Amino acid sequence: MKFLLLLICISYTSTHFAQGIKVSTIAKKINASGGVSVDKDGNVYVSDFGEALGKVSLNTNVYKLSKNTWSISTFASGFRGASGSCFDSKGNFYQSNPFGNRVSKVTPDGKVVVDWSTNDFKTPIGIVANAKDELYVCNCGGNAIRKINKDGLSSEFAVSTEFNCPNGLAIDDIGNLYACNFNDGKILKIDKKGNATVFVELPALQGGSKPVGNGHVTWKNGYLYAVTIGRGELYRINREGQSELIAGIPMAFSNIDGDSKTATFCKPNGIASSITGDTLYINVSGNGWTSANPLSLHPAHLRMVTGLNSLGEIKPMKTDIELIKEISKQFSQYYINADYDNLANIYTPDAKIFPDKTAIIAGREAIKKRWILPEGITVIRHIVTPDEIKILGDHAYDYGYYEVESKRADGSSATGKGKYVIIWRKENDTWKIHLDIWNSVQK
Repeated sequence: MKFLLLLICISYTSTHFAQGIKVSTIAKKINASGGVSVDKDGNVYVSDFGEALGKVSLNTNVYKLSKNTWSISTFASGFRGASGSCFDSKGNFYQSNPFGNRVSKVTPDGKVVVDWSTNDFKTPIGIVANAKDELYVCNCGGNAIRKINKDGLSSEFAVSTEFNCPNGLAIDDIGNLYACNFNDGKILKIDKKGNATVFVELPALQGGSKPVGNGHVTWKNGYLYAVTIGRGELYRINREGQSELIAGIPMAFSNIDGDSKTATFCKPNGIASSITGDTLYINVSGNGWTSANPLSLHPAHLRMVTGLNSLGEIKPMKTDIELIKEISKQFSQYYINADYDNLANIYTPDAKIFPDKTAIIAGREAIKKRWILPEGITVIRHIVTPDEIKILGDHAYDYGYYEVESKRADGSSATGKGKYVIIWRKENDTWKIHLDIWNSVQK
């Protein structure tokens, strides 16, 4: 599997760089690449999925990091890959085994029941307990959510064609589940009856045989927190499904401590909240997707994100269609102001335009020259009215009509109207015109 730097961003997100957010590394090279959990005393537990994606891992461990001192000890062993984990209200610890197709249980006195729940699992990953100590598990290989009763027997709870290797799993304060896909950026919301709908879609990394989407998720204080294992980002999502990027420079593929503007994450996977909700614990990998070993998960490190309570409410975000309409208005204003540099920058570097009765013009500089008006002529009105804008991943098509009015040096004016078709392309989360064709119509 090869990973290229080709990104598809099909979510509508905002960015919130809060001054109080800090990212730091609290444990290096602990080789625990799976899920992260926190007990009632604030101790952190990190599970080891294994050395690499696609490699069967046997006899893996769960490590305990003591609160404040961060001293590391082995909490439990003998798992066939250790991914998602959780605690119930009685202090029992549950660990999914993706390579063993089972869920293990560790009692408060340290007894490990390796084969506690074994029926009908296919690569179980994320796991969470509700207020009644019933468990829910992401059945990645079966594209479903299973429910486990107190006796360890599982049954199918939720199925959907939108599941695409459900990976992380969280539960909110009223019992709704949130399952995020590994093979795309979708997060699904599952109600108490098992009905699943797409809640939000985050950016996914493209380039291999399948996209690389999300790691795990956690719910705290009215917000869902999610990490994108592909792009290396940390998102916060409110109850309405509005998301914002709060830390992690996209595609940095590195682990740099710092504030929300400078910190980076490489393959962030497990995530858990502190008891107060002001801190998140996230495990990461030392090898990025562009390294010599793109599927490697070891060495792994544990990072800490503090200052979450300094964040305000998520501001409503604009849709891609709204953003394209705004850029079209900017284009018109640049044309009226004869601001040809900014006008040309609305195009992609390799854009092409197809003016009426003219050969194809390629490249930003050539396009800029085409838009420069002869001396003495100014544009006093330029209006673009789309009939339809359709978003197709990181591309969009847009067609409609335009109107233009110009003024000559002698004071006379001319008006025109035409139709257009534009192909937009998203680059670094900004929409750019890639193909632009227009021609006049009779008044």
